[in-house]
Amino acid sequence: MKQLDSRKSLAIIVELSSEEPRFPRFQRYRPSELTPWAVMHVVDRVVGRQMLLGDEEKEFLRVLMRKISRFSGVEVITWACLGNHYHLLLRVPNELEAAHLRAEISEEALLERMKMAFSAEFIEETQRRVGQFRREGKPEMAESILRRLREQMFDVSAFMHMLKRRFSASYNKKHGRKGTLWESRFRSVLVEDEQSVVLKMAAYIDLNAVRAGIVKDPKDYRWCGYAEAVAGKEEAREGILSVVRGSSEDQAVGWEEAAAAYRDWLYDAGCEVRDGEGRITRKGITSEEVDEVRAGGRRLSAKQLLHCKVRYFTDGVAIGSRAFVESVFELYRYRFGAKRSTGARPLRWGEWDGLCALRDLQREVIKGSG
Repeated sequence: MKQLDSRKSLAIIVELSSEEPRFPRFQRYRPSELTPWAVMHVVDRVVGRQMLLGDEEKEFLRVLMRKISRFSGVEVITWACLGNHYHLLLRVPNELEAAHLRAEISEEALLERMKMAFSAEFIEETQRRVGQFRREGKPEMAESILRRLREQMFDVSAFMHMLKRRFSASYNKKHGRKGTLWESRFRSVLVEDEQSVVLKMAAYIDLNAVRAGIVKDPKDYRWCGYAEAVAGKEEAREGILSVVRGSSEDQAVGWEEAAAAYRDWLYDAGCEVRDGEGRITRKGITSEEVDEVRAGGRRLSAKQLLHCKVRYFTDGVAIGSRAFVESVFELYRYRFGAKRSTGARPLRWGEWDGLCALRDLQREVIKGSG
């Protein structure tokens, strides 16, 4: 009989440990009691914002993200990865719903889901330890292992911890590097799960490479959810479909129809197009227009603003209708000073169709179109 302190057993303990070093915390606003499921925009950056993520790293992040999503049950609506940061738009359950979902997963189903994200060796060792504990009359120890696996499911923090830790380990091993790879814990914004709001956020993420000047058409940047969907990846298509369908009772919208609708929305955001001689055939957002907004000249539409680096999408804490943001404020009232009586702050510097944020950004709401 193998001893429980073997190297493989130690690997199990490390894999499931909640005692690993954590990054300094940002205040995090979770779905909580608002709705059974909620949408979150997550941003993570490389330490020092170095351009360390090449094509191979971006592809590895995509594959790893999809594997962990299949295991955890955290849904990826869309995403984008650039040279020094990435964005994820996730749909996650609140704590009560997550607990209910975990309770419904049998041991057999749990082991099946593990095949989506863990090595065969890890799964085999997990089963061996669980079986040995039971044979030794220690069922509570066996259940402890299974419980800690379930606790990694349907939870955005566990999802991100697994993604970041595995990616860092692989990157450091490949490049002979040591130390942290990420600037801090991930940042997150709570997004109202309403079609028009999620659509704006999804478009903002899929247009990342366009804003950065890498491509003119988001379909040509392979490390974003939209391009992944256009290339035929089913999980990416499901994410775009969920945005286009929204909460509509008509779920018969197929991929072709959804792709056309989403692409129209992306292009309505104003991609600048030039002909072979460099002449503009379709005008898009320019740095001059951004400067005008900064100077208080004219207001840009929400679709045009999606081509700017708008801080509300990463620093606004919660984004949605006034009623939604007020509900978040009331839920987390204890985090605010006594003088603050309301939560919702209208988004500035553009036509936002009534959108509000929990954080009122006084300066540098727009950082530029690059």
